[in-house]
Amino acid sequence: MRNRKREQRLIRAITLLDPLAPGRERERIMDLLHSARRASRAGESLRAGELSYMVLGALNVLQGRLQASGAAADALEPFAAAVDLLLPDFMTRERRTFAMFMAEPLVWRLTVLSLPLLSACVVYGLWNLLNA
Repeated sequence: MRNRKREQRLIRAITLLDPLAPGRERERIMDLLHSARRASRAGESLRAGELSYMVLGALNVLQGRLQASGAAADALEPFAAAVDLLLPDFMTRERRTFAMFMAEPLVWRLTVLSLPLLSACVVYGLWNLLNA
């Protein structure tokens, strides 16, 4: 089933990000946005959601690069507006955090998820050393 609201949000995000300076990142983001719009139009909501998360990740990377290079706040505004458009309307704060986490690169997600396991292993090892 076609999701018209998602498709409209994707079109607004495309329109918002269209005037940005050309570059490889912009082209990748625009390709992902157009693919997500086509998937939404075809009724493939899972694929459209997956592509939207990929766009969120690419937007975060590009926004981080611009912040690191000292870009003005008004240059970063289209990215924040596009992120707000791409996150579904019904998302609560917890779901929004999860969506942003899922948009991060896989290596970062695995690192964050493995931290509790690594700390448990360190505590277990120290406990065994102290009790030996």
